[in-house]
Amino acid sequence: RQLYCPSLHDHSALKSECVYFKDRLPVSIDLACSTLALPYHNFLTENEIKGVCDHLNQALHQFHSSQAAVS
Repeated sequence: RQLYCPSLHDHSALKSECVYFKDRLPVSIDLACSTLALPYHNFLTENEIKGVCDHLNQALHQFHSSQAAVS
């Protein structure tokens, strides 16, 4: 999921006619496309942590498989 929504470069306060920020937030744009937010809080059970890890492992496996198919 997105960690901060909307991303800074898409925030309405900065997206309007604010000349200073217009097209000057490349880091925000890059982070919005490349940051992964995982569930976290003090009360995650071991089963929930395992589930998160299993889903992440499956997603990474699918990603690597798709990259190998493109190469």
